[in-house]
Amino acid sequence: RPYLLQGCYPTSFTVMSDDGKYSRDARHVYYCGILLADADPDTFQILAPPYSKDANHAYAGAVAFEVLDASTFEVIRPGDSEFPLINSSGELKQREFIKPRTSIWGWARDSQACYYANKRIPNADRDTFEVLNFCYAKDKDKVYYAGSRSVSVVAGADLASFVADPSIEIQASDKNGDFLKGKRVPN
Repeated sequence: RPYLLQGCYPTSFTVMSDDGKYSRDARHVYYCGILLADADPDTFQILAPPYSKDANHAYAGAVAFEVLDASTFEVIRPGDSEFPLINSSGELKQREFIKPRTSIWGWARDSQACYYANKRIPNADRDTFEVLNFCYAKDKDKVYYAGSRSVSVVAGADLASFVADPSIEIQASDKNGDFLKGKRVPN
């Protein structure tokens, strides 16, 4: 069912992407009909899913998030995001503000940091950071597990022998045994 785009200027409205998810007018950018907070339509770029950016901001789907250097923000491994609207009692509502939140996944970086979904990965070494599959990544010091829009350090992982399963994203192993969802599986 049609709905009104918040603050839209119809005379300058245009669809930006082949899938129709991104649109803009002279003053605003929209993702699936949701106004992207503070997005600059003149510098806005659509990256690989779920990411986009402008000169000062980054977005994962309809969610704006803080990056340290928007000008160098790039996608390492594409992901996606769920459709950000949900029909709740006959009314379209933005998932981000109700439970469950929109599911977002994907890996990105800028000149200073690495990101999963819409979260910066604290203390990750940007220069040695390597994505292993949708759930696991590593740098020179740590192995990381990502899920549910958060990232944790995989405790006790042996960096040199750590291998993420390419077909079952939540599984991995090292010389000491197996991991499931970022946790060591007891022997």
